[in-house]
Amino acid sequence: MEQDAGGGGNGAAVVRPLVVSVGCNRNAHAAAWSHFAHQPTLTGLVAYGAQNMVALYCPSDYAVKHTLRGHQDRVNAVAWINDKHVVSASSDTTLIVWSPAPDYSQWEASATLKGHTGPVTSVSTITWPVHGTHERAGEVWVASTSADKTVRIWRKTKEGAWDTHFVVQLAATTIMECCSFTLLPTTTPIVMLAIGGVDTLIHLYVSKGGPFVKLVALEGHEDWIRSLAFMQSDEGDVFLASSAQDNYIRLWKMALATTASSTGEKGVSPEDENDDDDDDADPLTQQRGINVRLDDKLYNVSLESVLFGHEDWVYSVAWHPVVVSKEGKLHQPLQLLSASMDRTMMVWAPEASGVWLNKVRVGEIGGNTLGFFGGLWGPAGEFILAHGHNGAFHLWQKKQASADKIDIEDVSWEPEVTVSGHFDEVMDLSWDPSGSYFVSVSKDQTSRLFAPWTSSKPATGSEGATQSGSHPVTWHELARPQIHGYDMSCLAFVNGANHRFVSGADEKVLRLFDAPQTYLLTLEQVAGVKSDLGDGEKQNVLEGRAVGANVPPLGLSNKPMFSGDAPMQIEDDGFNTDLPTVPTVYEKPPFEEHLLQNTLWPETQKLYGHGDYLVCASSNHKGTHVASACKGTQTAQCAVIVWDVTNWRPHTTLPSHNLTVTQLEYSHNDKYLLSVSRDRAFTLWRIDQESGAYTTVTSKQKAHERIIWGAAWSPDDAYFATGSRDKKVKVWKKKPGQEEGAASEQWVQDSVLTFKSPVTAVSWMPLTQHVSGWAYLLAVGLENGLISLWTATLTGEKLTWASFLPFPPTICHVGAVRRLRWRQQRVETLPSSTHVFEVASCALDHSVRLFQVSI
Repeated sequence: MEQDAGGGGNGAAVVRPLVVSVGCNRNAHAAAWSHFAHQPTLTGLVAYGAQNMVALYCPSDYAVKHTLRGHQDRVNAVAWINDKHVVSASSDTTLIVWSPAPDYSQWEASATLKGHTGPVTSVSTITWPVHGTHERAGEVWVASTSADKTVRIWRKTKEGAWDTHFVVQLAATTIMECCSFTLLPTTTPIVMLAIGGVDTLIHLYVSKGGPFVKLVALEGHEDWIRSLAFMQSDEGDVFLASSAQDNYIRLWKMALATTASSTGEKGVSPEDENDDDDDDADPLTQQRGINVRLDDKLYNVSLESVLFGHEDWVYSVAWHPVVVSKEGKLHQPLQLLSASMDRTMMVWAPEASGVWLNKVRVGEIGGNTLGFFGGLWGPAGEFILAHGHNGAFHLWQKKQASADKIDIEDVSWEPEVTVSGHFDEVMDLSWDPSGSYFVSVSKDQTSRLFAPWTSSKPATGSEGATQSGSHPVTWHELARPQIHGYDMSCLAFVNGANHRFVSGADEKVLRLFDAPQTYLLTLEQVAGVKSDLGDGEKQNVLEGRAVGANVPPLGLSNKPMFSGDAPMQIEDDGFNTDLPTVPTVYEKPPFEEHLLQNTLWPETQKLYGHGDYLVCASSNHKGTHVASACKGTQTAQCAVIVWDVTNWRPHTTLPSHNLTVTQLEYSHNDKYLLSVSRDRAFTLWRIDQESGAYTTVTSKQKAHERIIWGAAWSPDDAYFATGSRDKKVKVWKKKPGQEEGAASEQWVQDSVLTFKSPVTAVSWMPLTQHVSGWAYLLAVGLENGLISLWTATLTGEKLTWASFLPFPPTICHVGAVRRLRWRQQRVETLPSSTHVFEVASCALDHSVRLFQVSI
């Protein structure tokens, strides 16, 4: 996805996304995998809800390809329509149908379905057979359940229009959590819909193309039903799998009845208006079978099996996708995948005797997680994917011991590299001083480190098709330096130091972290970042560092681990499955369970002094001082504390603002410290280069009409910019004619940029001149998630601004941009040829993004 600048700059400027990192929403139905018509050579796309976006992830490319913006609230469920279109359901009460361009390079909302009055909780799709003379032939139907106590069936007619086909009104005390469609193998096409929820019953409805009629209610589960999945066997029998919070999976079978059962026989047809009289049916009767009449034939609905193996709620069940047999025929394997909050996924299959047993068990051991919400099969069953409580994906690939042995017992499942991301608002990010990697912090109580990796596997196209001779560089999470007990709010790398940063959270303590040996070696192995030091100096640097870190039980501090230390012993009470931390050097991006356990950075200092939650931090470029600020409503509370890096004690305290300071920024020459605040003011301190004393040189009250969210210095420190909720960016400069080093200085407004949305982040590109004439380039992030680049030319004594490159909305955030940071690369004058820059961003939409800008 690229966007032409359309004038300005050095010819045509281009922006393209390099990285989109965002976690999956905590819903059982928040992800779905397209199989692209059972073609085993393609890996397809995984669509998943990511806050109020839909993300499209290509497993073969290890990357999120697109994020689809349109919903105004959290996306709760997604489903594929014919493995090509996506339908998403949201807490904003709507469903959106997304359609791709022919080459899958762009996606657009082709329809928005409105009708529900409460959050939509699940969605299922089905397409009527195209062949035949049925009036519904070729129509697409979508079922959606909602907290408004209705189930709506939407249809897309052959002409392409969407409308509401039917509404099932539920009882006042009933909310449905899941639904599933299937087409029954009857002479005349009949659609069956299963719905389940808080009443612990499975309600079956059928339709011949007209209204849906209640067929029967299946009883057996003892807690909320969380997932339903239909499958048709090669013999024509229909299987329904259901999972619930009672830790059980139930398999129901619908087959032609040979003789009427002596108990539970019911002559039921779709034309009968059945009420809920069947809801009190005896479970024993259902095990023997309930006979129903459909299309002049008698079918028996019975309980096939009860599967117990999970030790916690079972959130998801999914049947193995249809595959193509050696004879070229479609074949439905009898394999069921289940995912549970006990942090495992299981594959179930029947023995020759008909007894269903657990054949495969995969999952994570250790770490502070609460299990899996959903499990998905990949194309042809070659992959299985889980998404968990902390928004992470876990991917396994099938490895057969022998080509001649295809039984499930002869197959092993090996973990594969996948994508990861925050699952709550991302508050700040920062590049390390060398620009090799960046770290982000979030309200999900983690800091995450991202770095590039070149895979040995060839790249694939938009639909997963392999491209020969291509080995793309993808960005992945290489470490999770801090897993905290408080929401994270800010961080800053300490310039002049190797791999060291400070972080702040919703606590009064600033914490200092140093990279362990294992991370530095992993960075070299995975990202190819080699040290400039000689072998002897490099060994000395490594020997001075811990090999890793762990967090003691009930602790918040990462304790360093050194060579020779015994692993922390964890008392086993029969329930604790946590494993001791094992610092490891990785040759490829770590899996989620490794990130949780083995990639922590040791905490080396705690900095006390603030009286409330930390909000922002910044390091000067010499690496001698770190400034930080916390929440406050009084001048003393809002004071900035400057820390001396040599001893990590307060160097000075700078009172000025009377409301929370929102951002701190040192000038590049370290002569000034700039602070902006909720009190709509900015303050500028001058720093004595010899004594290190800080002196207030100007404090501009009412610099903006609303809260000031962002601030940034130009690369030559001649200007700084402030961005505010008043929808303006103001550029300030020192008033001409002032003496250098005067006791007070006047900084006056040079120019103003006005936007349609509040400004939340600003950042200057690290260059000071371009051959085409413009002097500066400024990136601006808005509350609506959009990002744009602006150029400034010096006209007389003032800057004249022009829009240079608005980023396409399709690649932008959908929540307020919290921070913009250019990769460390200072260029005084660009050559006439194309030059490439990279800018990282984070936002309240849970995502972190990296863009490449070519000018």
